[in-house]
Amino acid sequence: MSKANYSISVSASTRDAVQNSIGLLVSILVRYPEVATCKLSPADGCIRFTYILRGSLADEVKEDFSAFLSTSIAAFHQLQSVRVNEFTLNFTEYGQFSLLEVKRDVASLTRQEIALLSTLVANHFKDRLVLEDYSNWGEEELDVQDEIIENMLEDTRFEIVPKDLIGFRENGRVFVYNKTS
Repeated sequence: MSKANYSISVSASTRDAVQNSIGLLVSILVRYPEVATCKLSPADGCIRFTYILRGSLADEVKEDFSAFLSTSIAAFHQLQSVRVNEFTLNFTEYGQFSLLEVKRDVASLTRQEIALLSTLVANHFKDRLVLEDYSNWGEEELDVQDEIIENMLEDTRFEIVPKDLIGFRENGRVFVYNKTS
């Protein structure tokens, strides 16, 4: 029986773009334990942050938080003189959990906005937010992750990733995989 040899040709620039995108998702998930999943989509140039909340949320709570977050992020963009192409948020109920998904275009996204977004979600939903405890991390380790995120965001803006990438956290570990149709 003979073995079949397969080879896939991937250009160095595509490989670098994928590695940078993977690095971005990993760093975001490591740095911000509030974020349950990150999805990077080349089709629309957006990244989606998903936060998991315990329990079902009343429509009024969803509407109030949507207005609060939209106003806060808009003020941040105005102060930073940033023109945003995409900012949407959506709540979805799954049994005893609610998912909050925030969609942002990568072209105008900054590390500071990710920090603000995660802080606002964490402060608003406090005990409802499902997150992993990284309280034993030192300030230096967090600063390193911030720098990595900043660099990877910059690189990702200018490199086209050929496939959707999804990062998620499970039992203290971060996984990234490519979503195939």
